[in-house]
Amino acid sequence: MSMPPINELKKNLIDIQGNVLRGYGLRYATYRFYNVGDREQGRNWLKEILKPKTGLLKDLKITTSEFWPKGKKPPFTLNIAYSHLGLTALDLDTEVLATFPEEFRDGMRKRAVTILGDEPKANKKKASTNENHETIPKHWKASFLEESDTEKIHFLVIITAETEDLQKKGVTCLEQTISKFDRVKFLFALEGKRRPQPNHNKEHFGFTDGISQPYLEGTESLFEGKSGNPGQGTPEKNGKWQNLKPGEFILGYEDEFGEVALVPSHYDLRKNGTYLVLRVLEEDVAAFRKFLKATAKKLWPTAYQEDPDHFEGLIAAKIMGRWPSGCPVIHSPSKDNTRIATDPQKNNNFLYKREDPEGKKCPLGAHIRRANPRDQLLLTSKDIFDEKENYEYHLNRHRIIRRGLPYGNEYRGRRGDGGNRGIIFMAFNSSIGRQFEFLQRQWINNGEFLGLDKTDRDPIMGMRDGKNAKFTVPGAENPFAHDLQRFVTERGGEYFFYPGLTALRKISEGAFGANPTFQSPSKALPSMAHQALQSQPKALPSMAHPSFLSEYQALKSMSHPFKGAAARQQLVSKWLIGNAKEMFDELREKKPIFIVPPVPPPKKLPDLGKPWIVIATKYDDVLEILRDQNENFSVALYAKKMVDPRGPFVLGLEHHTDTYKKELNIIKRAVYPQNGDVGTTIYDTIDRLASEITSKIQRKGKIDVIEELVWPVTLRLNGEFFGVPGPGPGSDLKIFKRWCRDIYTDLFLNLRENKEWERRADIAVTEMNNYLDDLIQVRRKELKNSQKEPDTVLDRLIQIQEGAGDKFEDEDPWVGVRRNIFGMVIAVVETTLKAVPRTIDQLLKHEGIFPKAREAALAYSHTQDPGQFKKYVFEAMRFNPQNHVLFRLALKPFTLAAGTDRETDCPAPALVFAGNLGAMFDTEKIQDPEKFRLDRPDDNYLFFGYEHHKCLGEQISRIQIPLLIKHVVTLSNLRRPEAGDQFDHLDLRPEHFLLEFDAS
Repeated sequence: MSMPPINELKKNLIDIQGNVLRGYGLRYATYRFYNVGDREQGRNWLKEILKPKTGLLKDLKITTSEFWPKGKKPPFTLNIAYSHLGLTALDLDTEVLATFPEEFRDGMRKRAVTILGDEPKANKKKASTNENHETIPKHWKASFLEESDTEKIHFLVIITAETEDLQKKGVTCLEQTISKFDRVKFLFALEGKRRPQPNHNKEHFGFTDGISQPYLEGTESLFEGKSGNPGQGTPEKNGKWQNLKPGEFILGYEDEFGEVALVPSHYDLRKNGTYLVLRVLEEDVAAFRKFLKATAKKLWPTAYQEDPDHFEGLIAAKIMGRWPSGCPVIHSPSKDNTRIATDPQKNNNFLYKREDPEGKKCPLGAHIRRANPRDQLLLTSKDIFDEKENYEYHLNRHRIIRRGLPYGNEYRGRRGDGGNRGIIFMAFNSSIGRQFEFLQRQWINNGEFLGLDKTDRDPIMGMRDGKNAKFTVPGAENPFAHDLQRFVTERGGEYFFYPGLTALRKISEGAFGANPTFQSPSKALPSMAHQALQSQPKALPSMAHPSFLSEYQALKSMSHPFKGAAARQQLVSKWLIGNAKEMFDELREKKPIFIVPPVPPPKKLPDLGKPWIVIATKYDDVLEILRDQNENFSVALYAKKMVDPRGPFVLGLEHHTDTYKKELNIIKRAVYPQNGDVGTTIYDTIDRLASEITSKIQRKGKIDVIEELVWPVTLRLNGEFFGVPGPGPGSDLKIFKRWCRDIYTDLFLNLRENKEWERRADIAVTEMNNYLDDLIQVRRKELKNSQKEPDTVLDRLIQIQEGAGDKFEDEDPWVGVRRNIFGMVIAVVETTLKAVPRTIDQLLKHEGIFPKAREAALAYSHTQDPGQFKKYVFEAMRFNPQNHVLFRLALKPFTLAAGTDRETDCPAPALVFAGNLGAMFDTEKIQDPEKFRLDRPDDNYLFFGYEHHKCLGEQISRIQIPLLIKHVVTLSNLRRPEAGDQFDHLDLRPEHFLLEFDAS
């Protein structure tokens, strides 16, 4: 079970830094950038800021989100944010740092050109045809492009105040604390301030800013009990607006999908934090006004002469989507209306699709329409779809909270006064990639937004392509404004993590160091599997009589072909992950071979490549699939993942090929040599390693089965039996553990092609291949100088490769050895990690069985099994095996269950789910499947596959899994912890399984 989300936002306001849930609304701000310089000094300065002060420094404290009663504003506010480089400089654990999202780790500069559309700096060197050298933003200030380690931005301090004097007071107090730490270095500052009256709330182009902000559930106390205004949330059919879930902006809360973000990996680090985007946007007011004049003449050549000011204002309003007052043009298309602008019940209360679908009032490409399309259906490009958004266009998943202030002097209309003013833009969001970057990339810079011509661009913020950028204004005499230029130039910026106060305190104490993710049951961390699988569908809620088919049938009523098909495929994924047993039981009885149509490409979208889905639930049908030698059912799903440099491991080769047969024979010779008793060797090794661990924990009275037993034993078995001990000195297996987890996840779980999983696997593969290449050459030399026979799998593979018989035929003769030992050591670990805790969990659930199983375990050894302990183990595994389905890919149409009353012609390409869990409960083949019986024949158990699709490590698993379980169940009075059962029995990548026993 994972930790429940924080349900009441108001109870945590004291831990959430200010300016997120509610804007400060103060006139002056300074944004000060620093370099940590020294880890200890950086932490100690943070401690200094966090501790209470007296005297002149009593007001120097981090401002939280607590409610400010009228007249009780602080003299100045102070908030702190860290870049990824800054957190690295403070020496956070590398594995924790690696779990931050990719965009935050990269930083804004790396993504400015490729993702955000900033103009690249020309590269004078000849560019390679395979590389993009245009990575430096052309117009960025030098301070944001610093290469020196001592000049790079590590953290940001923001001070705001109502008066300039109070702002300066805050800076003076801050610098007084900084002066105590000579290695903490001030880099530079940006100064923001509201414009003077009458333009107090306007940016330099002249438009009222900050009207359309999201309103979050649970923040009513910050607004004197008032709820959000219309337009600040999600529109409902009754005309009302539903406030947004706080998890869209604050980590630790449910988002619009009812999920809780689980990265970064440490709960105390992420809770009540968010991500801050800071961007310096320079506004060319002179060029903008010149463009308005020239464009108004072109669009309304006749009427312009009668009232130039009106039509210049009209084109400005069409470009922005609002009049300068803030009145939306959708409510007043031809002239400004200050009454609407000042009415919070009207100035943001509109829907585009319902009120103006063709953009006749508010152009489709207007800036505010692009920045928040509201109810408008989006059909742009394949890039808008991620794992959860490929059938529902959840526009509220891409909202941001905007803050910031103008900077620079007022434009006076003088010639040549074209710059040095603009906006210090800030955005808060819980996912920079899904929110800020998506908005900038897909809605602002995407020319084909809402079906517009590809040359259409956001007229204010969109990237430009010379004379090819245009803006369309329906209803004008000449509706096209061509030759848009850059009115806004990006001058730099950075991505920051904006931690909660608890996280800041723990950072100052160095809390996020080695082994950061394990916590006591009372503060159980959500499992790493759920962190990795946060993009997968959630398990179904508990229902008295769940019915997959009834839910599936209900979705068939959806009229939209794309949404309906994708929703049904999503439903399949949800049930397979959360309620597979119930799903298989129902299908076996009513529709044993179940076919799900593919997702058709929506209009204006390329084919998303979604195949058909075929689910087999009957014993005979599953065996038909598993007996196939890849003639009908291909391993292409695995082969795709096992291209160089990951392999191909033999599992990714088609079984009917000569290469597969030869390499399989080589592997079997290395793993199971004729002159050795492999079973005894494996048993003795595991028994010794497990005994060493359990003897050390006898006095504790508790055990984490996965962390303390299964991980160390399986990794060390890799060293002693397979010959791959992993990198690092002594018993430090942390790196090896990361390799196994990240590579296995991408190879065997990543059907949805999660990019983050692929990235982590790429890193692990590179590191592991380098390690294996070195290890192979070291062992070659050692074997030549040794008189001993090879005694590990790796040694025997080397011996085979250097011998005269069959060998791997790679261009590099040692690549074959590397890719196959690579696959073996990865696969053996994760299979055991799932099987052992799931099986113990099932033995404990069958209360009448467990005492007998323990008695049998006490008598069990490799040479004899009088109590048939393995029967207890394998029968328990049947109820929740390590894999509920086996995946294959049908590349051509096929017929399943030919000659039976369920004979089915299946289309292709199809993702075929061979439901081994369902097959093991098929009443036609399995006697009393719901009962725990020890007299079942071995072919009742399909958790290791069958015939041609049998696990290569089956013989090892049949020894390793029962023996590890024996060492747990024989502990005295084994039981679940008093604090509650924290184990998720459906976790695909379990991290912890906590049990208690009587200490001795």
